[in-house]
Amino acid sequence: MLENLKQSTLAATTNLLQAKGYKHDLQIDEQGLYVMEDRETHYQPDEVHIISVIRFEGTSNPDDMAAIYVIELGDGKKGQLIDAYGVYADAKTGEFLKQCKFDYSASTEER
Repeated sequence: MLENLKQSTLAATTNLLQAKGYKHDLQIDEQGLYVMEDRETHYQPDEVHIISVIRFEGTSNPDDMAAIYVIELGDGKKGQLIDAYGVYADAKTGEFLKQCKFDYSASTEER
């Protein structure tokens, strides 16, 4: 599973995921999810498959809590969306992601 790719730091994990093909930085706005390199094209929840969620917890500081959402889009693009979780999570992002399909059956060999 992709969860096994977690490294010691958020940066190391994002670099490893990029090497596995999850190279696009993703964000969410009022119109939907978009690839940072193409802010004009927006994806709706039915076009978004969350392959894995990798969480990072700060040992002494709640500000260090983050999650990487490993995502495949309906047109084949692969990317990562990073958000805080817990009290610092973005409500708009959370509401959007609740509507998306979660597919945790993926393995690194298949992806």
